[in-house]
Order: sequence, then structure tokens, then C-alpha cells
Amino acid sequence: MSRRRKSTPTYRFHKPSSQAVCDFYDPLTGVKRTVCLGHFDSPESRKEHARICAEVAGGRSGHSSGLSMNELMLAYLRFADGYFVKDGRKTDEIDCIKSVIRVVREVYGHTPVAEFGPVLT
Repeated sequence: MSRRRKSTPTYRFHKPSSQAVCDFYDPLTGVKRTVCLGHFDSPESRKEHARICAEVAGGRSGHSSGLSMNELMLAYLRFADGYFVKDGRKTDEIDCIKSVIRVVREVYGHTPVAEFGPVLT
């Protein structure tokens, strides 16, 4: 007999990154998702967890509008680790990319990619 899936997204500490993460099953696709929420036990991470709980309970995905900036930057960093290699060694470009991603992640990490862009006046 199979186990029942938890309907409430979990809030937990991710030891390797020292961040809070949330595990939940996307109600639209049924795929398990893990989302980084920020610093563990911070008011911001708790607020983001509550938002995801409300959206999952309402039948919407925590990322119904597509990828978050965190997911996009992680995917790009994985690509860059294999791309910026010369003579079998990573180039200095990786360090530059990581420093930029660190700043963008702190400010815009949970922003949907579709909402990220220049401010038009």
C-alpha cells in the first residue's frame, strides 16, 4: 500500500545551504517541488512558506507563473560550471557569475522570471 502525500508544504532546514526550504507537490502537475525560502526561521522565509501553503491549498502551484529567479539562476550556474572551462579547469568567469548571482538572489530570488526586468517609465 502506498503512502499518502502530505497536502501541507513542509518547512525545513537545508543543511548544505543553511537555508529554509519548502517541499510540496505541485497541484497542477503532481511533481514534487523544493523551493528555497531564504534564511532559516526568518520572518521573510515564514511569510514565503505561508504564501506557498495558501497557493497549494487553493489548487495553484507556488510557481504558477513559471520559474522563479532562484530556479533560473541555479540552472544557469549549473550550465556555466560546464561551459566556462579551459584546459580542464574552471575559468575566473565562474567567480564573477557567482558574485552577481549572490546579489540578485538576495533581492529578487523569489520573483517570478516573467515579472523580472527593467522598470519602464
